[in-house]
Amino acid sequence: NKTLLPLAATLLDETQLRAIGHSMAARRGVTL
Repeated sequence: NKTLLPLAATLLDETQLRAIGHSMAARRGVTL
């Protein structure tokens, strides 16, 4: 399915960005 591939990639990117944001905030001592 050509529609699900970009959607899955977008969701994966968003998850990775969120994880990066959480780890950066954790380094600063901020709890989200």
